[in-house]
Amino acid sequence: MRCHLQAPSVEGIGQAAAGHIRIAMTIKDERFQDAVERLIAFANTLTAGDTV
Repeated sequence: MRCHLQAPSVEGIGQAAAGHIRIAMTIKDERFQDAVERLIAFANTLTAGDTV
């Protein structure tokens, strides 16, 4: 299955957006739940080694 994700720069939004990402999902509602689950799984791989 091919996946497409675009995370454009938020620099133009202003200082309040610093440190954040903006993501738009342009998919059919039927695929939304699967897309969110895969996005969460990916985010968890980024933070797996972090300690709080």
